[in-house]
Amino acid sequence: MTTWLTVREAADYIRASESTIREAVKMGCLQAYPIGRGTQYRLTAEDIDAWMKSRSYEPPRHRRIEIREL
Repeated sequence: MTTWLTVREAADYIRASESTIREAVKMGCLQAYPIGRGTQYRLTAEDIDAWMKSRSYEPPRHRRIEIREL
């Protein structure tokens, strides 16, 4: 059985913002299924899981601070 999620539910599911979900859909990285006239859409938990697993992890960059002698 497929679990269908709204944008808000999808964001809560992965503990991210709704804008993150919308941007992934807009960029074609995350599959969305339109309902009605296409102004709303649903996502599947399976697609979200696959998308999250496909993303690479990049540790935060630390700014290099140069120390100058006076």
